[in-house]
Amino acid sequence: MAKKIQELGYWIAVVIIFALAALLRFRLPLDPLIVPNYLLPALKKLVGPEFGQVHFARTIIYPGFVYLLMRVFGDFRAITVAQNVLGLSAGAVFLLTWRRIRDFIPNPRLPYSIYRWLGLLAVAVYLLSREPVYFERDIRPEGICGFLISINLYFDSTGLGEAKLLADDDYSLGTGRDVSLSAALDPAKDCACWRGDIDRRVAIATRALFHS
Repeated sequence: MAKKIQELGYWIAVVIIFALAALLRFRLPLDPLIVPNYLLPALKKLVGPEFGQVHFARTIIYPGFVYLLMRVFGDFRAITVAQNVLGLSAGAVFLLTWRRIRDFIPNPRLPYSIYRWLGLLAVAVYLLSREPVYFERDIRPEGICGFLISINLYFDSTGLGEAKLLADDDYSLGTGRDVSLSAALDPAKDCACWRGDIDRRVAIATRALFHS
């Protein structure tokens, strides 16, 4: 009975935190702060054959994201809503990743009940902080980087799981994926360490977005 009460209390806390995070985002005006460097290429694509002002130092990933939203909804507020939803999704993915990481810790000494509450606390700090909310209100890549990083970390934990299985089968850990966040964020590093097409694309998208 006590275990069921603790489980219920945990999920009630999850719902409250995400509800507060959603309220924090959607109670503000939805009109975004426009950054011309990332908006003008999308607008030029809407009225012309190609993206404008996209050169070697900037990719079309984020302008393409803006272009798709403007093409479908035709409203700048759709960009803010989409980035807010992705921000909330980042919190959910972070929480899933935190729960997965424990599976790869041999003989964990911290009780699971305490461990998952610590993870929820970390997610709450992220979701209820001002900086992510401010980023999500700007038309700039930082508005969706939190989501991409959370996906990157999730696949990172998946790589740990595959490495653990290989180790259990007496294979060398060197044959597993060496997935690191720095490889995704540093444009100078190669993404050849990613095994699996989905993982590789997420890494490339993340580092390209930071490079834009």
